[in-house]
Amino acid sequence: MKKYYKIDASIDNKIIGKSESPLTVQIKNKTFSEQSNQYFLDVNKYFEDYPHLYANFPKDLSGKMYQRKKLPIDIMNVMPYFISLQYVISKKVKAILENLQINKTEYH
Repeated sequence: MKKYYKIDASIDNKIIGKSESPLTVQIKNKTFSEQSNQYFLDVNKYFEDYPHLYANFPKDLSGKMYQRKKLPIDIMNVMPYFISLQYVISKKVKAILENLQINKTEYH
C-alpha cells in the first residue's frame, strides 16, 4: 500500500507564532543576490541559462531568519526573490520527497 502525505500551509500561531507574514529566510550570499537581480531584470537571460541553471546555482548558501525571534518551520519563503527558488525546506520535507521517490529533477 502506498503512503500519501499531505503538506499544507499554516498560519496557526501554535506553529509559526504570532505573525502577519510568512516566515522568510533571507539568503546572505553575494552570488545568489547577483543572479537574483540579473534574472529579475532580464527574464530572457533566465530562459537562456535555464538548461544549466542548477549547475550554476551558488553552492553553500547561508541565510538568516528575516523575522527575528521566529523559529524555522518546514517550508519557508526565500528572499531576495529568485525566479526558480520558491522555498527552503526542512530535512523532514526532504525525507518525505525522497520516501515518495520524487524524481530529483523536480526539486533541488
